[in-house]
Amino acid sequence: MLKVNDIFHSIQGEGVFAGQLTTFIRLSGCNVKCNIKKFCDTDYNSGELLSEDYILSKIKHRIVCITGGEPLEQDIEKLCYTLRANGHQVHLQTSGTIDISKDLYALTNHVVCSPKLPVSKLRLHRCDEIKVVYIGQDINQYYKYGDANNHYIQPLEKEGSYNTNEVLVEMEKHINNKWVLSVQTHKLLGLR
Repeated sequence: MLKVNDIFHSIQGEGVFAGQLTTFIRLSGCNVKCNIKKFCDTDYNSGELLSEDYILSKIKHRIVCITGGEPLEQDIEKLCYTLRANGHQVHLQTSGTIDISKDLYALTNHVVCSPKLPVSKLRLHRCDEIKVVYIGQDINQYYKYGDANNHYIQPLEKEGSYNTNEVLVEMEKHINNKWVLSVQTHKLLGLR
């Protein structure tokens, strides 16, 4: 049983897989007490206990993104194994505060770290993509983190407006790095 906040179908709106049809499994619980928590768009503490069979019955797309809250707070290994065995791509989005086991990492196709805390407080040692929501922090600290191949900086959305100009100024400061602007395409299209 997993405590699930929501299961929904949309497109991946961010990063390497932007625009691809995806089923999202948003798990409940979040161990991060961060300064952008007040801007989170989901009540990560609410949810209901669901069986893995029930969760699997709700999967619609080949790509399945397990997100949260912090999905690594729950034991998702069996779910990931079953998803892979049924031909799904398993994507995981984490804040990086909990390390991923080698076995679980092997069951994923793509791991995204969206850090909300300084690198010194992160525990994840390996990821494919870093996505930093920019709120004025030093993004350079995340550049080589987790051996990520893809580095995204994303404007913060607050009540329909974005701090895009601040993000562009920050990107120019690190012009020799490979930071790429990421926008929440799904929100711009009016999708979930």
